[in-house]
Amino acid sequence: MINLPRIQSLAERREFERLLNEVLRSGRPLPLQVRLRLSEPGAVAAAGLALALQRALELTYRPTQVTVALLNALLGEQHAEGGFGRDEEGHAHTAATGASLAALLGFLRQLESLPNARSTPGAYTGDPGLEQRLRQAIDPAIHSLYLAQQRSAGLGRLGRTGAIGDEVDSAIVLWQLALEPRVAAGVDLEALASSVELGGLRHSRVTGAILLPVEARN
Repeated sequence: MINLPRIQSLAERREFERLLNEVLRSGRPLPLQVRLRLSEPGAVAAAGLALALQRALELTYRPTQVTVALLNALLGEQHAEGGFGRDEEGHAHTAATGASLAALLGFLRQLESLPNARSTPGAYTGDPGLEQRLRQAIDPAIHSLYLAQQRSAGLGRLGRTGAIGDEVDSAIVLWQLALEPRVAAGVDLEALASSVELGGLRHSRVTGAILLPVEARN
């Protein structure tokens, strides 16, 4: 099982594909097509950092040197327009943006669960500016996914309104963000879930494995 020193070492060496693969082998088994999507050249840096940060948050109860460093690195991957990574068309990479947003929200949720975190910025990270950058990064990332959903509607993706990218992208976004009320305020997650359901993605060999846990949580 991957530990914090290993995560830190791979992130510092910018071995993002290895970081992603080792995190996934350490309790996040994914279908091949999902792993390949997250490993695309335009996605792997942000996706690797995002899933590593999610795993590190599971191993800690408050910000640590490792999680703060991962957060800083992940924020450094965000584009000015709010998304993370790039797809072949030059848009923000939908899967990488979904995973990155989930990691940002996870860090914020951990932070906000601690005593006096809101009233004393920087008390746990040692950097009040980092917390401000974290909060300021979330809404643009949500807006990036909103734009992706609008583009998909125009293309008739999955034949239904609500998809975000193709089948794999839509499944990844729902897997990562289905229970995030902050996201639901800017992205139509209900329409996304309906699109996934009507497209039969919960029963697909390609996407079913990551959607079944979402169904169980609901």
